[in-house]
Amino acid sequence: MQTFNKSHLVDDSYSTSFKGVYLNAPTRKLYELLRNESIDGSGDDKVRLTWIFTKDENEMNKQQVITIYDYKSEKLLTDVTHWHVGGKRVNKEIIKTFLLSKGFDEKEIKFEDHPHYK
Repeated sequence: MQTFNKSHLVDDSYSTSFKGVYLNAPTRKLYELLRNESIDGSGDDKVRLTWIFTKDENEMNKQQVITIYDYKSEKLLTDVTHWHVGGKRVNKEIIKTFLLSKGFDEKEIKFEDHPHYK
């Protein structure tokens, strides 16, 4: 089974969307577990830090993407503790498995209870 790899290509984050998953962890923990961010800023001031991870194939031979970002946070970057998790061709279980494999605690992963997010 292929694992997700960090990407530094902005294009890899195109067509991703929020998946109803939040990661509640301090910025320093993201740097400890995920290392340096993939991209710095979104250009529209809605996102300042983003981590992008890709896996080149799934059962349909399509790229899967997971993104972690500070959507519309007004806190100093060092004080952010509430992160949105999105992606492309992934669901909540894939995201949860990925975050746990990176060293986050299950209690830090929160799911939005809405039918839109499967």
